[in-house]
Formats: sequence, C-alpha cells, structure tokens
Amino acid sequence: MKRKQNVRTVSNYQSELTEAVHCRTNTTTPVLDVRVHPASKAAPHTGPIPLVCVPAVSMPNAAGLVFYDAEGAAALDDLDALQRSLAAVLSAYPQLAGRLRLTQPGDEGRPYTKRYKRTWMSYGQADDPGMRFTVVDDARSLAEILPSPLEGHSGIYQLEAVYDLSLGPELSKPIDAPGRGDGGDGATAGVKITRFTDGAALCFASSHALFDAGALGTFLHDWTAVHAEIAAGKTPTLPSRPFDTDALDALAAGDLDADAADPALVETEAALDVFRYDSWARDPTGKDNPPAPLDAALVPPAEVDALDAAAGRPRGTPPPWHTASGAKPLTYGLEFSADDVRRIHKTTLAGSDSFVSPQDAFAAHIFRLIARARQHSPETQLDFEVACDDRRRFDPPLPETAPGCFNVCLGFNVRAGDVLAPTGGVVAAQRVRSAIEGVTSERLAAWLHRRAHDLDPTREWIVFPGNTTVCSTNWARSALYDADFGAGRPCYVHNLVHGFGGYLVIARKAVPRGEQGSKWFEPGVFVALWLEEEAMGRLIADPELRG
Repeated sequence: MKRKQNVRTVSNYQSELTEAVHCRTNTTTPVLDVRVHPASKAAPHTGPIPLVCVPAVSMPNAAGLVFYDAEGAAALDDLDALQRSLAAVLSAYPQLAGRLRLTQPGDEGRPYTKRYKRTWMSYGQADDPGMRFTVVDDARSLAEILPSPLEGHSGIYQLEAVYDLSLGPELSKPIDAPGRGDGGDGATAGVKITRFTDGAALCFASSHALFDAGALGTFLHDWTAVHAEIAAGKTPTLPSRPFDTDALDALAAGDLDADAADPALVETEAALDVFRYDSWARDPTGKDNPPAPLDAALVPPAEVDALDAAAGRPRGTPPPWHTASGAKPLTYGLEFSADDVRRIHKTTLAGSDSFVSPQDAFAAHIFRLIARARQHSPETQLDFEVACDDRRRFDPPLPETAPGCFNVCLGFNVRAGDVLAPTGGVVAAQRVRSAIEGVTSERLAAWLHRRAHDLDPTREWIVFPGNTTVCSTNWARSALYDADFGAGRPCYVHNLVHGFGGYLVIARKAVPRGEQGSKWFEPGVFVALWLEEEAMGRLIADPELRG
C-alpha cells in the first residue's frame, strides 16, 4: 500500500490537531451494533475476580488496535462469519460476555472476597450483556490515520490521529467510576471494526481487570485461529483458557481471611521494586499536598474509616504532587532499526559488569533520553517504571496464555545526575535488570496476600504521572502482530490509550506479509512516546537518539 506523506512540523502540530479533531466528527457511518454471546452457554457463575486482577479494576480498559491494508481488510468483509467465529471463541472466554460489579451484602464467599470495593464477576446468566460488536464505515483513508513523518526528522512520526479513542468500542466504565451507568450497557468487552476507504482497523477492548496486553493478543490469536477453521469448513478446536479465581488465589501466601495482614509477609512484599504512593498520606509540611478538590476526596472512605483508625492510621509515602503538570503532551513515534537496538545493547554491555538484556538496555536508553530532554537538575529523584508480565514467575508458573491481568508495574528511583552521566545508560539498565530479577514467586505470593488485606484496593498508586516519571510498557512480543483473519497480518499495531507525559510503548514494526524475524526487535522497533512539547523538541534533536 502506498502511503500519502502527511508532513507536520512541531510548530504547527497543535493547530492542525485541533482542526483535525473538529473535522473528523462526521466521517463515520454506523453499519452494525450488536451483542455476541458464546455459542455454547457457560454454566451460571457468580464470584470474585482473582486477587491478581483487583489492582487493575480502576484502570482504563485494555485495548489493542490492529490496522490492515486493503488486501488484509478484505477478510473483514463477511460480518456474519466474523460474528460466528467470535461466538465460537467466546465459549472459551465466557467472562467476556458477562458483567463486573462490586461485592454486595448477601454475597456468599470467603471473608477476603467481600471486603470493601472487591470486584465480582457473573456470566452464564439470562441477562448477560454479551460482547459488543460494532462496525462503522469511515470516509477517511488509512493515510490520514496511520503515523505520518515529521518534517526534517528521519524516523520520527506524529501519532495523534491514531490515538483516537473513538476507534475503540464503547464499554462500561470502571466499576468504581462516577457515572458508571453509561452507553456501554454493562458490556465489559467489545470489538469495533472501522472500515476506511483503503483498509480497516479492528479494536478489541476489555476491562483491564479481565485482560492485560498479553491476554489481548492471545484472545485475538485464538479468534483468528477459530475463524480460519470455520472458514475451511471444519469444526473449530477451542482453546483451554480457564479463569479460575480459586486456583489463582491459592498462589497467595498466608491467611487471606485474617483480620490483618501478616507482618512478615508485608516485609517480604516490600522487597519488590514497586512504588506504593499512599493517596491518603499528606506532606506534614503542607507544601506538597493534592489540590483542594482531591484533598477532600483522597481520604479513607466511611466504610473503612473505623478499621483505619483501629490500625493507628498508618501512612506511607505521599504522591509527589509537586511534579504534576496539566500540560498536554505531544505524541510522537520513534523508529529504531534492529541494528540500532543491537548497537545500544552492545554499548551497554561493554560498560556493565553484569548481565543486561537487549530489552533492559533499550528501555534504559529511552529513559536516559527523556531525562536529558527534560533537563533535570542532578539531584532530582526520577521515577522509572517498567511493566512486567509475571505469569511465569509464580510457583507453579502460569501459562503465557492465561487470561487475566498479571502485569506488575515495577518502579525504582534513580538520581538524575547518575542517569545523565556518560554511564547513565548502564546505570539505568542495571536497575531495570535488578527490578525484574527481584520478582520472585515468594514475593509475588506475599504481594497477593497484601492485596487481600488492602483496606481500599485503589488507595496505593504504583504510578504517579508527574514530570519526573517515565513509565514503559512493551508490546513487542504481543500475539496481536499475528492476527491474520485470512488475508494477511496487520500493517500497524498499537494500544489505544491516552498516555501522560513520560509514558511510552515499545512496539515491533509490523510486517503484513513475509518474514517478521525471530527477535522481538526485528525487523525494527517503533516507540510511541508522550512527552511535554519543549522536552519532545529536544529529544528528537538529540544526537544520541539512536545510540
């Protein structure tokens, strides 16, 4: 597919974005909006979601968006066939057609599953909402949506058009969000197909409590496999994807129903490199506290205030409110070749006295670039965070295909001066490696124990979106890249999310047809980065951008 060259400069980016948002409101025509239910109805089920998924309840929906060129999009024309195969694969994922709710008086279950703000799921019921399946036609071409080159900067792209939340299905809001009674009609998962003039986009989204990025890719891979078998006239072979709360919660250590957490397990859990910003904590000097509206809201809820008082109202580290910024970040894509990644890794290894992986070195390289671009003073403490898939780190290990949310966002502080020094890439890479190797089955079991005893599962924040924070997630190994409905793989893959300044997604360059390469960074890497405007300008001009 030959792509139109939509070139934008940094200076005219914001004005063109405003115009584009205004003009795109009338480009779509509704085609279909239905609910799809499992072909084989599951036995009625009502019960708690696994502890490992509870922290994700308040997060925005997980959403994977794949684009197909005109040839690949032809496989999405038969909407009846897509619905049949979707219904078939939902038989292996009945929770995606069900509901999520907060625990209610009268729920039958163990005490820890009925504590404040615990989430329950139900499916196999007569009133299941089903999975939302939406199709629209869009008068735009793919060239108007996909990343477009930034003038004067080779391998740099502007991405705002592709991060359009209207490309995703409308679903229920997180269960504790204000005004949850929205147009999602209770649906916790959905598919939206947008048919452009020369291609198509397919977005699969789910409540983050049910799916993380890895599970998104597995589901789409399972769907395309079932779709291919049905298209070939075969009876589809359904995958085994159990989502068993009892089995997953059995991985937790200690007594989950006790009145308080085990102090020894709390100490074990504290060894994990994870930020635990306490939203109930306040700066005793009064200089670094939340603004007035939040100050009144971020307090112990009435339902648990007595328990908090009985425990002596212990408080942790307050969020660094002074780093918060209301400035809207730019969203750019940074392209790196496989040779760039190899060179960055080789340089990092040469300066390190311990093992670091290519992924450690590459994430550290981006961290350092952002620190340079933000021009931090040497004594500034920086928050670096890396999302880590922990499926294989439990005892016993879980399959990589397990549905649910198993991401733990690892975090650690680094002094800016240490990262800005010539050896800063090595320092950051070693800290990334140390954090990952610190995720042991013993600490994860203790982490689950703490989740069972949280007074409020939304109290602690593992990420604070301030101007000293960099948060990285890696989609390069996602099965989304293999989502072939019969006419080719996607030509572009990304997660549909509104990031904050300092948030980045490391992705793999998509190859619709032909060889992709065996390494996660082959044939190349594409980094989606959100960053403050002035810092972004400095970053893309950095002579060390590609190592």
